[in-house]
Amino acid sequence: METEDYLLEMSESLPLSVLLIARNEANYIERALKTVQFADEVIVVDGGSSDQTREIAAELGATVLEREWTGFRDQRNFAMEQAKHDWIFFVDADEAVTPELESWLRKFFQGDYTHVVTNGFKIRRVEYFLGKEIKGACWNPSFQDRLLRRAKAKFVGEIHEYPEVAGGLVRAPRIASLLHNPKVTVESFLEKMNRYTTVEAWDRYSLGERTNLVHLFVTFFSTWAKNYFYYKGYKDGAHGFVIATMEAVSRTVRHIKLWQIQRMKSEEREDLLLYPEEALRAGALIHRGLESKGTK
Repeated sequence: METEDYLLEMSESLPLSVLLIARNEANYIERALKTVQFADEVIVVDGGSSDQTREIAAELGATVLEREWTGFRDQRNFAMEQAKHDWIFFVDADEAVTPELESWLRKFFQGDYTHVVTNGFKIRRVEYFLGKEIKGACWNPSFQDRLLRRAKAKFVGEIHEYPEVAGGLVRAPRIASLLHNPKVTVESFLEKMNRYTTVEAWDRYSLGERTNLVHLFVTFFSTWAKNYFYYKGYKDGAHGFVIATMEAVSRTVRHIKLWQIQRMKSEEREDLLLYPEEALRAGALIHRGLESKGTK
């Protein structure tokens, strides 16, 4: 077959299924969906939104599927099962696909992509804090596992779910990037941290991990130094200093919550503990309010 037969004009849809998992993402999802109109199929798996997430997605042409929220891993695996194309592309509701990424995807599908050796690609994501693009700390470089051959991938893990891909993944060119939410603030970071560290602590407890006071003391300083010096948070000036501090707080809080679980379990006072689903549900309304301004 001639190369010209593979060429896809900018107006043509790509043989690709774009997948989004969402719950109460009305402040973000319009921005995300408007940047993936090049895909032949767009599926939004809604985990019980109480806002206008489903309505906005449907108005923009997405197939909206409702599924009770059972965790990030389960939602993503369910979404993959619904896709009709061999290649799938995950986009988070607070992300946007750049024109450069769309261009790279078009070039990818111009060739005989059915014989591509790899089964998945990592896509660079541009991170922001207080509207400033972040160059260092553990936020950059940020490569996300997003373009996958559906039959060769399965998500594992809970809060930081990731796909197990046969043969591993390779990095797409840096210029082919996603843009993350540019309106991340101290308040929104800490609110999200509070929810996610609860889930992370339970996840690690279930895997047999334990902590102690010495570990708690060392964690803050080692995490701060790693982010500021090793990951070059200093390149971002005051923003980098604050990010390194917040990441150190986040890691320390996770260990404090793990310690709390250990103590309450040993004292048979589990009624005082907040479980993962409760933590995620409790923070949803606060999270939407903190990042609702200027997100579109």
